[in-house]
Amino acid sequence: MGWVVIFYASKENGVAIDYYEYMDITAYLYFLAGIGMAMRTTWGRIAGIIVSCIALVGFPIGTIFGILGLFAFIGAPRLFGPSRVTHAQLKKAYKARARQRKEEEKATKLAAKEARRTAKASSR
Repeated sequence: MGWVVIFYASKENGVAIDYYEYMDITAYLYFLAGIGMAMRTTWGRIAGIIVSCIALVGFPIGTIFGILGLFAFIGAPRLFGPSRVTHAQLKKAYKARARQRKEEEKATKLAAKEARRTAKASSR
C-alpha cells in the first residue's frame, strides 16, 4: 500500500529513488501545492492537479483523494487565477440567495394563509 519506487535503475548509478525519498519529494509537492491553493493562484490549481495525479498511485486512500482532487481542480477553474471569484463575492451572493429564500418562504406562507382565509369565507 503506497510502496512506490519511481525510477528504479541500478543502485550503482545512484538513480534509484526509494520509498522515503519518494515520500519527501511528494511532501514538498503537497506543501507547495497547498500554498498555491491557499493563495488561489493559477499555478496552485495546476500544482493541485499534479499532486492529485500523484496521489492516485497510493491505493486505496490516495486513489480516493486523487479522484476527488481531480474533480475539484478540473471542475473549478473560476476559483483560481487573476479573474477568480473572491470570498467577499461568494459571501455576498450567499447572503442574497438566503434573503431571497426567506422572502419566497414568507410569500408562500402569506399566500397559504390567504388561501385558508378565502376557503373559510367561502364555506360560510
